[in-house]
Amino acid sequence: MEGKNLEIAILAGGCFWCTEAVFQRLEGVEEVISGFTGGTIKNPAYREIVTGRTGHAEAIEIKFNPEKISFEELLLVFFGTHDPTTLNRQQNDVGTQYRSGIFYTSEEQKETAEKVIASLEKEGVFKDPIVTEVTEASPFYTAEVEHQDFYNQHRQQPYCQFIIDPKISKLKKLFSEKLKKLDPMSYRYFEEYDIDVTENLRKNFKEIIAGVEEDPGREGIVKTPERAAKAMQYLTQGYAMDAEKILTEALFTESYDEMVVVKDIEIYSLCEHHMLPFFGKAHIAYIPNGKIVGLSKLPRIVDVFARRLQVQERLTHDILECLNKVLQPQGVAVVIEAQHMCMMMRGVQKQNSATTTSGFRGQFEKIETRSEFLKLISSDLQ
Repeated sequence: MEGKNLEIAILAGGCFWCTEAVFQRLEGVEEVISGFTGGTIKNPAYREIVTGRTGHAEAIEIKFNPEKISFEELLLVFFGTHDPTTLNRQQNDVGTQYRSGIFYTSEEQKETAEKVIASLEKEGVFKDPIVTEVTEASPFYTAEVEHQDFYNQHRQQPYCQFIIDPKISKLKKLFSEKLKKLDPMSYRYFEEYDIDVTENLRKNFKEIIAGVEEDPGREGIVKTPERAAKAMQYLTQGYAMDAEKILTEALFTESYDEMVVVKDIEIYSLCEHHMLPFFGKAHIAYIPNGKIVGLSKLPRIVDVFARRLQVQERLTHDILECLNKVLQPQGVAVVIEAQHMCMMMRGVQKQNSATTTSGFRGQFEKIETRSEFLKLISSDLQ
C-alpha cells in the first residue's frame, strides 16, 4: 500500500464478519479490518462487546483508494448490503453492538453520508425510515485475530453459508461492476462460488448420480453434487481470466534478445469431448524484441487457457497466439506433451499413450532455432 493516497472509512452494519466480507471484494479497497468503535471502554475484548454494555458497535475500518472508489460509492454498497431501517438489529443479531452507523473522519464524509441518506429517503428505497447513525469517528479498536478475514477462512461454517453467502450473492448482483477482478500481479483472489450457479450445477450432478442408478442420498454421496459443482467451477475458472492482461501488466523494457525458455510447466485440463482430465507438461520459449515478461506469467497463462474445456491442439494454439500478440517477440514456441484419460480409462484404453502438439512463430520457424529449442527442452540441465 506504499505510495498510495489512501483514505479511511469506518462503517458498522451488524456483524463485522459480514461487512468485512462484502467490502474486501470491492475494487479500490486495499484493506479491511474488523473491530469496535463508538463506545466508552478502551481496548475492549469481543467477549465484552457481545454483552451489549460497552457502547461499541462491531465495525470495520476500510482503507480505500479514492481514485478507484469514492466514499459515496462505498456508502451505496453499504446501504445495499444491510438493513439500515432496523434499530440495533441485523436479522437475528440483536443489540446496540449490531447498530447501523457511519463514523465519519472528515466534514466532507459527514456531508456525503447525509446526502446519500437523504437521497435514499427521497427515492423511497426502503419501506421504513433509515436509522443509521452518522457520528464523528472515535478511537477504533482492532478485534482479535480470529475475527479477521473470518468469512474467507471459514466458508463452510453454517453462519457463513446461511448469513454471509446471501450478502455476497446480493453484492455480485447489485454491484458487479465494482468487484475486484483477478489481480494480474499478485493473483490474490477469493475462492468463492456463485450461489445460483452452484445450486443449478448441484441439481444436475444429483440427477447424473441418480441416472447411473446410484443413491444420491447415501451418506458418502449426499454432499457429492455440491462438491462436484464447486469443483467444476474451479476447473473452468479460466473463462473469467484475462491472459492478455496478465502478460501486459508484467512487461518490462529490456535489451536482452536471446532465447528465453520455461519448460516442464504442469498442465491439468478437461477434454471438451468427454469432460475427462488430460494432463502433462508445457514448454514455452520466446526471443524478446525489446520487451521481456515476468517468468511466472508464462505458467500463469498456461493455467488460464487450461482451466477451460479444451482440446490439446487448441490449448497449444491459444497459448502461442496470446504470447505472440502481447509480447510481439522475434519468435515464440510452444510444445505440449499430455496424457488423456479419455484414451486411458475408456475407449481404446491405451494407458501408455501420449500426445505431443507444437506451434512456432517467427524465428522458431527456422530449423536451426527450432532445433535449439527442442534440444533445450529435452536436456536435463542441472
